[in-house]
Amino acid sequence: MTTTKNTTTDFSDRFIDASRKAGHSYVDAYEKTLTSIADYQDRIGKTSQVDWIATLAHAQADFTRNWAEAYTTAARSVLK
Repeated sequence: MTTTKNTTTDFSDRFIDASRKAGHSYVDAYEKTLTSIADYQDRIGKTSQVDWIATLAHAQADFTRNWAEAYTTAARSVLK
């Protein structure tokens, strides 16, 4: 009985660790994707010759970066 309990506990611990690692990988990939999107939005703003489009693109890039930071910070705190 003890061996079965230990085996189940070991499996559960490994499963939780693997899930946590997968969660961190997902959050890292999501953050990288949002950072790439924000960089693209900034490039649009820099190349635009229309002031309001440039302003809008830079504002959207800032929003995307802030969202990425808030989401990934919260997600990482849950995954600890």
